[in-house]
Amino acid sequence: MEGKSVFISSVSRRDLARRRPTRPALGLALPLLVVALLIAAALGALIVARGGI
Repeated sequence: MEGKSVFISSVSRRDLARRRPTRPALGLALPLLVVALLIAAALGALIVARGGI
Protein backbone atom coordinates (compact mmCIF):
# COMPACT_ATOMS: atom_id res chain seq x y z
CA MET A 1 0.00 0.00 0.00
CA GLU A 2 2.91 2.35 0.69
CA GLY A 3 4.10 2.03 -2.90
CA LYS A 4 0.73 3.25 -4.15
CA SER A 5 0.69 6.30 -1.87
CA VAL A 6 4.21 7.25 -3.00
CA PHE A 7 3.12 6.87 -6.63
CA ILE A 8 0.05 9.04 -6.05
CA SER A 9 2.10 11.76 -4.35
CA SER A 10 4.65 11.76 -7.19
CA VAL A 11 1.87 12.02 -9.76
CA SER A 12 0.21 14.87 -7.86
CA ARG A 13 3.55 16.70 -7.68
CA ARG A 14 4.00 16.24 -11.41
CA ASP A 15 0.47 17.52 -12.06
CA LEU A 16 1.07 20.56 -9.82
CA ALA A 17 4.27 21.34 -11.72
CA ARG A 18 2.41 20.95 -15.00
CA ARG A 19 -0.56 23.07 -13.89
CA ARG A 20 1.43 26.15 -12.89
CA PRO A 21 1.81 27.49 -16.46
CA THR A 22 -1.92 26.90 -17.13
CA ARG A 23 -3.05 28.94 -14.12
CA PRO A 24 -4.27 31.91 -16.27
CA ALA A 25 -6.55 29.46 -18.12
CA LEU A 26 -8.02 28.37 -14.78
CA GLY A 27 -8.38 32.03 -13.77
CA LEU A 28 -10.44 32.54 -16.93
CA ALA A 29 -12.50 29.36 -16.51
CA LEU A 30 -13.53 30.12 -12.92
CA PRO A 31 -15.48 33.35 -13.67
CA LEU A 32 -17.09 31.61 -16.65
CA LEU A 33 -18.20 28.79 -14.35
CA VAL A 34 -19.62 31.31 -11.86
CA VAL A 35 -21.51 33.11 -14.64
CA ALA A 36 -22.86 29.78 -15.95
CA LEU A 37 -24.04 28.85 -12.43
CA LEU A 38 -25.71 32.26 -12.00
CA ILE A 39 -27.50 31.88 -15.35
CA ALA A 40 -28.63 28.37 -14.39
CA ALA A 41 -29.89 29.62 -11.01
CA ALA A 42 -31.75 32.52 -12.67
CA LEU A 43 -33.37 30.17 -15.19
CA GLY A 44 -34.33 27.78 -12.40
CA ALA A 45 -35.91 30.60 -10.38
CA LEU A 46 -37.77 31.81 -13.48
CA ILE A 47 -39.14 28.32 -14.18
CA VAL A 48 -40.24 27.91 -10.56
CA ALA A 49 -41.86 31.37 -10.56
CA ARG A 50 -43.83 30.52 -13.71
CA GLY A 51 -45.15 27.33 -12.13
CA GLY A 52 -42.81 24.60 -13.36
CA ILE A 53 -41.75 23.39 -16.78
